[in-house]
Amino acid sequence: HTLVARAHDAAGNTGSSSTVSFSISNPVADTTPPTVSASVTGSSGTITLNATASDNVGVTQVEFLVDGVARGTDTSAPYSLAFD
Repeated sequence: HTLVARAHDAAGNTGSSSTVSFSISNPVADTTPPTVSASVTGSSGTITLNATASDNVGVTQVEFLVDGVARGTDTSAPYSLAFD
């Protein structure tokens, strides 16, 4: 690409910049969803919600939902959340 900037004044005069060349580098879009599996340890009192997650680019967080309600997140593996 090339860029030229033009400035105009009230008298109708126009000034132009010199041409500047530039390029745009767009990384390939991440269209692959992460894979995730969940498990629970414990049976009464405090239990631990566990998840294993992977992605071709990287997992930024795992969100834990109980009965459809978000109860917490973990941003680093091994992903887990104490729940009582």
